[in-house]
Amino acid sequence: MDKEKRARLFTIFGTVLYLEPLSGELRHGAPDRVPANVALVADGISPDGRRCRIMYNAEPGWVPVAFEAGRSGLITNDGVASPSLRIAALERGLLSLRSEDRYLCAEPDGCVTLSRTKCSLWECFLASEDWCTAYPHDAEAAFDLPVDWPGVHRAVIDPMLRARSRRVVKEKKVFFFANTEWSNGRVYYDLCKFLHERGYVADILNWRVSYTRDQIANILTYYDFVISGLDGIASLIDNYLVPPERIIGISHGVYYDFNILIEKKGVEIFGKLANFGVVSYSMISESAILGVPRIPSVASLGVDLTEFGGEISGSLRIVGYASSMSHKTKEGIEKKRGELAAECAERSGLDFRLAGSHENPVSFHDMPAYYSTVDAVLMTSMIEAAGLPVLEAAAAGRLVIGTPVGHFPLRAYQGGGIIAPIDSERFKRFTISTLLYYKSNPQAYVDKCHSIKEAAKMFDWQYVIDEWVDLIEMAKPSRT
Repeated sequence: MDKEKRARLFTIFGTVLYLEPLSGELRHGAPDRVPANVALVADGISPDGRRCRIMYNAEPGWVPVAFEAGRSGLITNDGVASPSLRIAALERGLLSLRSEDRYLCAEPDGCVTLSRTKCSLWECFLASEDWCTAYPHDAEAAFDLPVDWPGVHRAVIDPMLRARSRRVVKEKKVFFFANTEWSNGRVYYDLCKFLHERGYVADILNWRVSYTRDQIANILTYYDFVISGLDGIASLIDNYLVPPERIIGISHGVYYDFNILIEKKGVEIFGKLANFGVVSYSMISESAILGVPRIPSVASLGVDLTEFGGEISGSLRIVGYASSMSHKTKEGIEKKRGELAAECAERSGLDFRLAGSHENPVSFHDMPAYYSTVDAVLMTSMIEAAGLPVLEAAAAGRLVIGTPVGHFPLRAYQGGGIIAPIDSERFKRFTISTLLYYKSNPQAYVDKCHSIKEAAKMFDWQYVIDEWVDLIEMAKPSRT
């Protein structure tokens, strides 16, 4: 049997499939406590390479594992079939296995059955070999299957689990040391998905959780680099002893995260990192003003247009605001100014709708649904590194009005919205006048939203993902 066509199979909860020799049952258990005696084996006669079987290493040969009603799994015997399973690549290296209309399921009690008619988290697996999910069009086909996609999207794949699976790929392996919520969560979820489609391994490690140095060291035996916001780099170096040459720094906010890193490590740290990037072109000059000698790469933010489609409203009735209402710098300067958006909506005779709050945030997976409930979105910020909500709102075909900060001036120039003055009083006068005009002229409003949505097609991740690939590929070698 070709070794390259065998793969270990892990559940999304960190267990691994194995066969209990005494009972003959197929089960799943902790990798350090169960025998490594089961593999997913490609069916050599499958024309598309997506057929496989679960095999047991009976030494010296491999024996197919079979399934029957009421039993979790047996070594093939008379009258019991060993079904050919079809792989469906889902996203981010996740896969499901099915035979006809039944999915393989890792049951909560440790059994493995071929019993479910719908794929949810208990039916999601990770494989140790790239051939199991290296089908570029398979994820599209999987959308036609009965899959709990909201549950799959919300699953965060733990880098410690991925490191345990030791998945072999040709491209580099990175993990993001980042917040898994809010706009950062949206960006890194998208990046994990689209980098996987390019052949990379990319996962998120939640930096709000405490880890041991041994855990981080073990993760780094598998991944090539950790990509971190600048405000997380000092913790990686000091608390977890991660060498700077294994870190790719990425800034999402000039004054906040730059100052944190410079105060703790000095500007010389930027020259020690494997690579260093920012999320918008406006941040290059701002980085230089802060005294950083290394010119950063630009890794722009994108939007997954497949998620932010939808119908354009027929009239302007509700104004949305999709950021924090207030956020002050350490000098006490209010940079979000959400009260301006609320005042503009009220004085225009329009309803005002927030996307949750800091205490009760809306999941980034639910943001497409939020944009469908509003007709316009305002950005009132004094400072933005990029400004993700205006990109999302444009992709959703909403009327977008924002201040000339971050990458919005470029995106508005490309047709993705309307630029308002940054001065508070001038912002209010301009925005109220603009809202009143489109409120009184429904056809003009619809035409403008169509124009914004058409321009937003160029904001899709497919047009900027290469910048993130370059950020990774231009990093210094992780090992000498």
